[in-house]
Amino acid sequence: MKRCIHVMNMCTNVQRPVLLVGEMGVGKTLLMREKLRNSQALEGLQVTLNCDNFTDGYVLSNRLHEHMEWKAANYYDPKNSRYLICFIDNLNMAKVEEDGQMTVSETIRQHIDHTFIFSKSTMSLNHLRNTVYNVTCGLNHKLSTRFSRHFAAFVLHYPEKAALKHIFSAVTKSKLSSCSINSSKFSELSEDRLSQEEITQDLVGSIIRITIEVQDRLRSMYLPTKERCHYLFTLRSISNIFRNLLVSLKPKDNTAKDLLMLWSHEMSCGYSYRMISTVDKERFQQTFAMSAKKYFSKEDYVALCTAVDPPLFSSIVGSDAYHGYEVPTGSEGALREYRAMPDSGSVVTRMRHNISEFVKHFGSINIELYESTISLISRVVHVLQNPHDIGHVLLVADGCADIANKVAAIAASILGAAVVSPSYSPENPSSYSLTDFCADFTSAIVEAGVKGKKIMFLLQEHEAADPEFLVHVSEYVSSCSVAGLFSAEEQVNIGNSLRSDLTQAGISFNHEIAFQFFLKNVQENLRVVMTTTTDNCQLWEWSSRYPSMLNCINVMWLPHWDSVQLLHVSKYHLNGIKGLTEKRKKYRL
Repeated sequence: MKRCIHVMNMCTNVQRPVLLVGEMGVGKTLLMREKLRNSQALEGLQVTLNCDNFTDGYVLSNRLHEHMEWKAANYYDPKNSRYLICFIDNLNMAKVEEDGQMTVSETIRQHIDHTFIFSKSTMSLNHLRNTVYNVTCGLNHKLSTRFSRHFAAFVLHYPEKAALKHIFSAVTKSKLSSCSINSSKFSELSEDRLSQEEITQDLVGSIIRITIEVQDRLRSMYLPTKERCHYLFTLRSISNIFRNLLVSLKPKDNTAKDLLMLWSHEMSCGYSYRMISTVDKERFQQTFAMSAKKYFSKEDYVALCTAVDPPLFSSIVGSDAYHGYEVPTGSEGALREYRAMPDSGSVVTRMRHNISEFVKHFGSINIELYESTISLISRVVHVLQNPHDIGHVLLVADGCADIANKVAAIAASILGAAVVSPSYSPENPSSYSLTDFCADFTSAIVEAGVKGKKIMFLLQEHEAADPEFLVHVSEYVSSCSVAGLFSAEEQVNIGNSLRSDLTQAGISFNHEIAFQFFLKNVQENLRVVMTTTTDNCQLWEWSSRYPSMLNCINVMWLPHWDSVQLLHVSKYHLNGIKGLTEKRKKYRL
């Protein structure tokens, strides 16, 4: 990776455009962002364009002109900078015209060939000078030779197991070593007289190898289909598991049992929660158990990872110090404590309290706190507390979306967040346009960025009937970009409204720094929760139009109750009947 970034920087030094090609999920966007962040060769402006089915040459032209200033005649240069680095992500997803041409790639080719771009607004040829393109593209997309001949092309493939082990070992082991794992407490599961460092390194190494092997098997086990379009097993999937593990561990006094139980829980949530059927979940559990038995030499380790009835994990009880989403700290592990609960009683008490508070302000809400519902709400709360890039949720309810909406509302109540939804009217859907949706989404962004309120933007399936509505939501979820929602004048007004906040933070004021401060507040305070159903599921359409959004968001499938869940539900209702003995309860079950 470092070698690739170094060579790309050398190309940028001499203003040679860079093209990064690879299949989805191999880290093209991450690598390009790292290259732009660490590049010392060109200190210039950077503009990002995330392509989708509505991105054409006109959108690219407008985005470039926003960062240019007039010099003479029809010549433009980057504002207050020597260069403009234009990062175009997912070029293969850009709009294709009826004649088969992709106007984005043709606009780029025209700009490189002739240094000008045709402007529709002024109906003239504008020379945009000192612009360097960095482009990522899918592996199966065919590019014309007239376009690709200008670029220094690099091809990325999905890393091999050895490379993945090296990548995640370097980060995970160093982070876990700072969690103050007490070696004496490993005696619960280990009889070997090893040092703390040796035990930690050996255990973490096995965890990394099992995670990589399970994902490798799932990639070959579940091929892409319309029903399983959200089965995306990419580098981000592994990264999310380890990030959740690191932010959830206690700062000190962790045991092997804590680590294994939390990791097993994250594996189940990362893979099993998005699976659509019991058969798929059982195949995952079998794969996980086989890999655990292969790399763990101790039966106690395997038993913890493959427990039939795992404990409830929650950060709801005792999380008053971490009320809300992110808490800015120097360490990700200090965000809040997400731990196994000895029993669900305290969690249920807290949830009932929040439901009663919700009823006082917004009216009645009818929801039963079954075991599966408690676990789901706890997980949604945990995800929404995470950093922005892993802190958004898509709930897919099998049949009716009502339960998904109720879970989102209770999670928002627990976090103290305001629920904001589009002002969509089902009685008159034609009156709600893209402009109205952008106004609603912009209002939520301003509330989170300027006023510092915790906002949950709840987007239901019928409110996203027009696929174009999700353009800006996808950009925000995948890259926290709000480009196109705010004009230059609105950005200046936002900066002015944050002048006092910057002064209090000891930051010198200018409009660019103020808007970056605004974006940071938005990242910390705004979360997106989407709900849909299997009856009219738009996942297939969303996956084809916005693959980066579906890759970044946490998908949770809410299936119909199976026999085990039906048994738990029956026990729940029988326990509420007074005077019924345990023998009669078992008889009725």
